[in-house]
Amino acid sequence: MVRNIVGFGLVGVANTVLGYLAFLALLGFGVHYAAASAAVWAAGLPVSFALNKRLSFSLKTPAEIRECLSFAAGCVLQLLLALAGFALCLDGLGLGPTPAYWATLTMTASFSFLFMKLIVFPRRARGVASDVLLSTR
Repeated sequence: MVRNIVGFGLVGVANTVLGYLAFLALLGFGVHYAAASAAVWAAGLPVSFALNKRLSFSLKTPAEIRECLSFAAGCVLQLLLALAGFALCLDGLGLGPTPAYWATLTMTASFSFLFMKLIVFPRRARGVASDVLLSTR
């Protein structure tokens, strides 16, 4: 589990840095910040999927449709959770943008890790137990 969390953190940092650089580049080309943000978010999805599957959860199997669809659903839920978190922190609690960002990031990163571990890539967690059960029969 620690290896999963460390891998997830490294993938998140790498994806965030690359996304930020792409965001700045798009702004430099005159793209509106909302369009740039949406483009970077969408472009980051397949990168995040591939890196998390391989590095965070150590799965080397080809991508399955169920994984892709559940991953995309989790990303949309994460986005909605982030928007709700920002609204709560900024408008409801009156926090500034920086504390709101870190509070929301903590919440959404935790959600994403658990969603991926339990729903998108559950075989790693269940594979060992099911192998043991099958071998004892």
